[in-house]
Amino acid sequence: MLAIILLSIFALSIAPSLVALKIVPRSKPKLRYFSAVGLFALFVTPSFVAGGILAVPVPFGAVLFSAVVGLEPQLIPWTLQAWPVWHLVSFVSTVAAGALVFVRIWPNSSFKADASGAS
Repeated sequence: MLAIILLSIFALSIAPSLVALKIVPRSKPKLRYFSAVGLFALFVTPSFVAGGILAVPVPFGAVLFSAVVGLEPQLIPWTLQAWPVWHLVSFVSTVAAGALVFVRIWPNSSFKADASGAS
């Protein structure tokens, strides 16, 4: 049951980058690439939240979601200040992993401009 919950959280975290691939036109491959990797890093980066007396690992997208839904924007800087080295390393690592995913694993043709965008 826990695995299903964790997979659903990951699926919800990766959804914005997949939506960006559908929304941004193929005629702008660099914009598609940077928006997909940027959203992937923003929402999937592992982070921590205070859960009682210990820290609970969650995707950074869950921190953003709880800050927006709970109307607590101070949660975001607090989370970043509580574990600054962790977030520096994890954001850089997630950007590298996202770049690898969207260049190597995702079909390469999805980032090429199609004939309709040629002027």
